[in-house]
Amino acid sequence: MIEFYLDMLKANKISFPDKYIFFHINEKNRAAREMDHSKNSGTNSDQISRKIGRYRKLSIQQYDYFLKLSEAFSDLAVFIESNDISESVDKVLSLSQPYDYKDSDIFQFILGWRNDS
Repeated sequence: MIEFYLDMLKANKISFPDKYIFFHINEKNRAAREMDHSKNSGTNSDQISRKIGRYRKLSIQQYDYFLKLSEAFSDLAVFIESNDISESVDKVLSLSQPYDYKDSDIFQFILGWRNDS
């Protein structure tokens, strides 16, 4: 499987994104939003609490991955706290130019990160 992707990268048939954007929100704000949504959807608080817990676990894993990626390749991953949609859009539109890294280097990073996790 790894060889397939290496071959595709070498042939320029696939490539990595120019930039990764990790949108996040303060956990208290997210929990409050979820509780508000639950009132509208009729979901009970136990279901919402479980959903918040699942999100937290996934979010931590994603954050850790993108943090390591940004340490290895500066400016490739950007973290934006998303409290307001129009502010988030403005932040995305004001981002610097795309990276200048080799796809093969990023792929090797992913393989190393996967083995370390």
